[in-house]
Amino acid sequence: MFIQRLNLKPLLLVVSIFSSLAIFNIMALKSYVTDARNVHSNAIKKVSTALPLVAITFDDGPDPVITPQVLAILKEKNAKATFFMLGKHAEAYPELVQQIHAAGHEIGNHTYSHQRLTRLSQDGLKAELQHTETILFNITGANPRLVRPPDNAYNAKIVAQTQQCGYHFVLWSIDTRDWANVSPSAILRETDKAGAGDIILFHDGVTPSHIVEGLAKTIDLLQAKGYRLVTVSELMQGSN
Repeated sequence: MFIQRLNLKPLLLVVSIFSSLAIFNIMALKSYVTDARNVHSNAIKKVSTALPLVAITFDDGPDPVITPQVLAILKEKNAKATFFMLGKHAEAYPELVQQIHAAGHEIGNHTYSHQRLTRLSQDGLKAELQHTETILFNITGANPRLVRPPDNAYNAKIVAQTQQCGYHFVLWSIDTRDWANVSPSAILRETDKAGAGDIILFHDGVTPSHIVEGLAKTIDLLQAKGYRLVTVSELMQGSN
């Protein structure tokens, strides 16, 4: 009996270790599921609406070459859009920020320097947002109320922190992949999937890109289907 008890000790130790690991994994999974649910419920990817509305958005600008062409297309086709700007680019090209604002488009916050929010402390995140907010307010006289995370890097904690700063956390439901310099026809294949309430992601601060031709064809396609191109805030106002 003494020998048997000695042999059981390693076995009991192994069982204890695996039991602890199992409990830890269950707790981690529960935390992940809770985190995912919080992100899903608080981040805006698409708006539920019965109205024929679609929002086109642009990230990483303004850019002195691409943004004026984008503005010309939007004006020609009587479409509105939302520009998620980098503070450093807004600071460099304030006249473009003014043009976007004066044309009735919406301006959102995309941080100052395009840092991944998940790598920042809470104070660092606030500094990135507030710096950009100050720049945009000084140019337009209006504070941005929408924010979009660079590189789609976020979690429930990030969403909560940005909301505490007074922002709506906006993502997208359709990615044109223009950032990968795909062809205009590839862009159109993605945007052809858009329906009421969708938020489409373009970039006016990434080169090279086929955004200009892809954007023009996208707007023609959606308007031919009866959709109206509006800002993200207008889309939210039309929600069910």
